[in-house]
Amino acid sequence: MRNRSAAKNIILSSNFTLSFISMLSATMVMYMLMTTVAEYSSGFSGSIVISGLIAGIYIIGGVFSRMIVSPLMGRIGWKPFAVLAVGFQALTCLFYYFANSTLPFLVIRFVHGFCGGAFGNAVMSLATTTFPKSRYAEANGIFMLSSTLAVGVGPFLGGFIYNNFGGNGCFFCAILLSLMGFVCMLMFDDRDLRKGGIGVAKAGGNEAVSVKDDGGYRGIEKLIDIRALPIGCCALLHAFSYSALVSFYRLYAEEQDLVKQFSVMFIIYSIVLVFSRPAAGKIQDKYGDDLLCSVGAVTQFIGLLAIALRPCMVTIVICAICCALGYGTLNSVCNAIACRACPADRRSHAVAAFWICCDIGMGGGPVVLGMIQRDAGFSNMYICAAVTALISLPMYLFFARKKSSPPKQRLTPQH
Repeated sequence: MRNRSAAKNIILSSNFTLSFISMLSATMVMYMLMTTVAEYSSGFSGSIVISGLIAGIYIIGGVFSRMIVSPLMGRIGWKPFAVLAVGFQALTCLFYYFANSTLPFLVIRFVHGFCGGAFGNAVMSLATTTFPKSRYAEANGIFMLSSTLAVGVGPFLGGFIYNNFGGNGCFFCAILLSLMGFVCMLMFDDRDLRKGGIGVAKAGGNEAVSVKDDGGYRGIEKLIDIRALPIGCCALLHAFSYSALVSFYRLYAEEQDLVKQFSVMFIIYSIVLVFSRPAAGKIQDKYGDDLLCSVGAVTQFIGLLAIALRPCMVTIVICAICCALGYGTLNSVCNAIACRACPADRRSHAVAAFWICCDIGMGGGPVVLGMIQRDAGFSNMYICAAVTALISLPMYLFFARKKSSPPKQRLTPQH
């Protein structure tokens, strides 16, 4: 009995590892290109607002894909859908080579975002089926280290490749990363998640998951699970705030003559997250959500305000640490809250709802903040981004504290 109980609590299964690598590849592509395409496109766009739109429209494409992927995943199957999505993502990356003006580049970025969002949603949904229930937040925190590594390594790698091989080198690397995700998804064992069945991971001890039945849901709830929206709105504000760093830090560094100093920011960010995300998962499982959500909002505000008021090596380090404890950790915490708020067979719909909110913030942020920068400069833009993060705290306290009550499951056939 003890061995069986221990097996049910295992996190690092083979499927978990394959999902981890797949999510790493997806987010590496996203952050590697998002931090370089604004600079790359400035050569033919001639406007920081247009460059911000080019950076952010990838996320907007992801929003549209997440609105429709959940029903498609149910019809096609979660693994086949993931394989198709990452295959199309690799193909889309190839078309970057042929875009040399604003409109074609916008179209390709949108389509790439559509495929990337679909792939990310499928991988996240597959990964949640491998999380043991008794260690759900901890497993989620470890899994989200995949995006942690991507957030740190992606911008650093993108900058290195861009400086040495230009935009074409970044596009080639994006194709290779997409192919890595493609291979991992082919290897994922989905025998318990066949189309139309109820999946039970026998070694992982996780929940039964229906991938086909709609449980009587109607209207918008056939696409997303609205129970994930309150915490998703809080994550939206953090993503909007964080997009100021991802999209404009290279341009800000050039203006302040701090290119070398800013280049290490995301490495520090990732190192902090390697420790903070698993620890946050354990704290969340044991003590709940309130402390983490409150601390995250305040620390992100402090970090962005620091580089806005006095950009230097010290404040860059402060910003990296604070944003890791803010957006980086909260992204994992809020994702666990969103998934926990609904039944297992609605997990893909909750993931879609949550990441739609994040994508709206990350995609709309570069456009809105780019307009603020145009009129008020980088410093005031980062102040606005900092205040936006702080606003999420009263929103969380007002909306999302009801999330802890377990949801009433609708009638779903049991087999």
